[in-house]
Amino acid sequence: MDRPLTARTPRQGLRNVDAVNWPMYALAVSISLGLAIAAWAAPSWRATLLLAAVLAALPMLVSLIATAWVYDFSDLYQLPWAAALQRDDVHSVMVLNAGFDEITAAVRTSFPHATLRVLDFFDEERTRERSIARARALYPPDPSTARITPPRLPVESKRIDVAIAFMSLHELRDARDRVALLREVRRVLGDDGRLVVVEHMRDWRNAVAYAFGVFHFLSPSSWTHSFEQSGFKTRQVHFHTPLVRTYILEAQ
Repeated sequence: MDRPLTARTPRQGLRNVDAVNWPMYALAVSISLGLAIAAWAAPSWRATLLLAAVLAALPMLVSLIATAWVYDFSDLYQLPWAAALQRDDVHSVMVLNAGFDEITAAVRTSFPHATLRVLDFFDEERTRERSIARARALYPPDPSTARITPPRLPVESKRIDVAIAFMSLHELRDARDRVALLREVRRVLGDDGRLVVVEHMRDWRNAVAYAFGVFHFLSPSSWTHSFEQSGFKTRQVHFHTPLVRTYILEAQ
């Protein structure tokens, strides 16, 4: 059943990830259980098969713990960076998402007096992420969301004070597409505008947490390159656990 985006509930992050990525977890559980059952049927291989069952289940368990840490027990959805951006001259805020939006409600709370634009650049034809399709079914877009075709943003130049891309820009897998969209964001930001980018990193910490899933993320150097190529410089970086970074960017 469709549910609107409202205030977050306990363990919502863990439930969301389970609901969206259940095929991956189901496969891990099936393999682990299969190995455990085989261990009892083959006494001479019992120790080896039980060890294999544990190793098959371990990445899933670690990823679930990491997910709960980031999405349920960190300050990620409290937007701790927002206080520094809540200036009197912030009148327009733009949220960019890639088909799954669970941040707009928090942004509205943090910037109650600003006009909010929510733009969804998810492309069903180019993006083959089935997890996003499941996420969209679980959490339909905010009613104010406008579907767009990147890189063009349907916003006049220098009309946005704060732009926010929450766990979305990595879905643009081609660096040229990311840079093109970021350049559009730079165009629509005012002279003192800020861009907020929240993302997991492709680094050893996320590799430990998510195993091969880390390859869905981008490296810090990739982000730095994309920012520089699109005319942004990093003003501040905030860490939500060692696994997620928030970049506060301004035009060079």
